[in-house]
Amino acid sequence: MWYLQRYSDVRNARLNPFVHYVKYGAVEQRSPSLWFDPSWYLENTSDLDAKANPIAHFLLTAPAVAGSPTALFDSKWYIEQYADIREAGINPLVHYVSHGASEGRSPNMLFDTEWYLRQAGEGARHNPLLHYMTIGAAAGLSTHPLFDPNWYVRRYPDAAAAQMDPLTHYFAIGQHEGRGPHPSFDPVWYMGQSHAHGLQVKDALRHYLTIGLPQGVPGSSQFQPVSAAINAPVVNGVSQQAKPTILMVQGRPKADIDIHVYELSNTLAPAINTLTIRCLVDSAHLVEIYDIGARTPVRFDLLQQLDEIVEYLRAFNVVRANVHCTAQEFSIFEQINSVLNIPYDVTIYDYDLFAADRNLAGPNGSFVGEINISNIETFHSDGSAQDIVNKAGQLIVPSIDMSDRIQRIAGVDNIVVAPHLTGLPETQPRVPALKPGKCLNIAVLGTAEDCSGLSAINEVRQLVLECDAPIRIIMIGAPSSETSMANDDTALSVGEYVRGQLPEILDENDIHLIWYPIRIPEAFSYTLSEGLWSGLPLLVPNLGAFPERVAGRSWVFMADWDSTPVEWLSHFQAIRRSLLLHAKPDKVELSSRSYVKNFYKTEYRRFG
Repeated sequence: MWYLQRYSDVRNARLNPFVHYVKYGAVEQRSPSLWFDPSWYLENTSDLDAKANPIAHFLLTAPAVAGSPTALFDSKWYIEQYADIREAGINPLVHYVSHGASEGRSPNMLFDTEWYLRQAGEGARHNPLLHYMTIGAAAGLSTHPLFDPNWYVRRYPDAAAAQMDPLTHYFAIGQHEGRGPHPSFDPVWYMGQSHAHGLQVKDALRHYLTIGLPQGVPGSSQFQPVSAAINAPVVNGVSQQAKPTILMVQGRPKADIDIHVYELSNTLAPAINTLTIRCLVDSAHLVEIYDIGARTPVRFDLLQQLDEIVEYLRAFNVVRANVHCTAQEFSIFEQINSVLNIPYDVTIYDYDLFAADRNLAGPNGSFVGEINISNIETFHSDGSAQDIVNKAGQLIVPSIDMSDRIQRIAGVDNIVVAPHLTGLPETQPRVPALKPGKCLNIAVLGTAEDCSGLSAINEVRQLVLECDAPIRIIMIGAPSSETSMANDDTALSVGEYVRGQLPEILDENDIHLIWYPIRIPEAFSYTLSEGLWSGLPLLVPNLGAFPERVAGRSWVFMADWDSTPVEWLSHFQAIRRSLLLHAKPDKVELSSRSYVKNFYKTEYRRFG
């Protein structure tokens, strides 16, 4: 199935994928699966004939001799780390896919499984690397404390433009060119320092991870780990450390929150340090505290070590907190702050504090338009939620839409509108050519379900059939249980994709427009990030944080979120005319009550 999704010529010719690979694909250096990149294998295996079948060579060669099947799976490293695999003589990739992934083993030296799972959540535990390749990379998740993918693509624009995820780019290109994987590690500087001290270091990253970092050796001339602050003297309960620290309070792992907190920590640095505290997945009283430069978090038992937690935070000169969690999880911070006594802000991601459904959706999963009266009464009767909102210094929300709704419910006036940080680099729009008489090919990204507009898609598709309109909808993403879309002249489903494949899939299917028929007021959208990254024209709803995220960008069209099928079709026809004439639409502009675009870089830093 993956082979057919990957290679449209084989799929369109209705060829048997296995037969095609054996007869032609291997010689043409096509990938037989997501787990094997023949080009990578050939480049990194010196004794292999270019005409040989690379996967056959990989499977039949002794594990200690065979090269790595992809940039993301390091066979030799895996064998070095796990003696039982080395002694058993098992093919390392076969072991990882069948057992190692679910056992929590790491596939390369920049993939710390537990670190990754704290961002991706327990749903990724069965195979964390597969989750990263298909979901996590696109979401900007970090695989290791020493690899910051968002910083990496900002620092190296060619990595952002490459058709591969940042970690693959680092292993394939970056590390060989002396690029840093994280702002705290400069391999060229580290190598120079090592040689100056008489050390013969061949692999700067490996040496730093195994020797330098555990010993507290700086990895860069610009960076000293925040962790060293615990050694600063504390006098009368006040840290003598110079820099202030903001405490990020999180609940259980959630990808959108993790990305924002991670980017916020980087944005505030170096003027302000940050620490993150969160409860562990399987416990209501065990917490861990870490900073973005630390490899291992420090864990505490809240029931028995409250004083130790407070002392630890004071040692870091924690002056303020930014809360990113639900009311239930907030109780952990509340216990700590009863002793620590610092001001806090609350960053809002959804409507958990204000309504029964976090997305304001009705029974069928669609947005109900406004919170109903019973939900409002629930908020006003929930003393804990009211306390969180009323005592916060600021409520930071990602959109004007959310600000308006919360003001109507809670009656507060301490709201600041500032879009969540995504770490996405700026991408210039690219307008595909559309010739007269040709179909307008429209892509819809992500899992097809009701809240993401499945009913609207099906209704529009039926109307296209009836009108014989030159429009085709291409579904790119995992099908859901509700998806029932047969491929025909009006629609095509190409299945799941990994981030590095999306540009090629968009090009293969000659996509002209990416459509977001979203039916809930999302505060963040991974698929919108993908669309912005692609540079293609976008059609977005006037709902949630979509207006703020596309404001000022060229070739973005906006429509009412509850448009009828006829109205959607009318939008498509107007966009088709714009593309034919190359008539650029007006940019999306927000009202005079605009958001604070650089809030975190300007106003929020004053708390330090």
